[in-house]
Amino acid sequence: MIVTGFAIAKVKLDHVLSDIRSIAFTFIRMLAIPCAVALLIRSVSLPFDPTLLGIMVIMYAVPNASLPVISCHIYKIEDNTLSRAYALTTISALITMPLVCILL
Repeated sequence: MIVTGFAIAKVKLDHVLSDIRSIAFTFIRMLAIPCAVALLIRSVSLPFDPTLLGIMVIMYAVPNASLPVISCHIYKIEDNTLSRAYALTTISALITMPLVCILL
């Protein structure tokens, strides 16, 4: 978490918000896919426990994993793009996670 914290700290917020491709990816990753999973699970005629449905949808709505950022740091690979995407998904989770929970 320390490595990913440093990676996010060196990212400038205006660079994160100006990257349209990352914003589109984040929208799809954090809102569209969880909503599609919820609709898909509900459309199946099998009986699902609401708790199980919630867990499965929230698993798709959480931010990106931090392991790729750590791997870039270990192997001395440029991680600016990855750090921007990680920062964007982490920040957007403050908005998208409650929205996904409300839509459940």
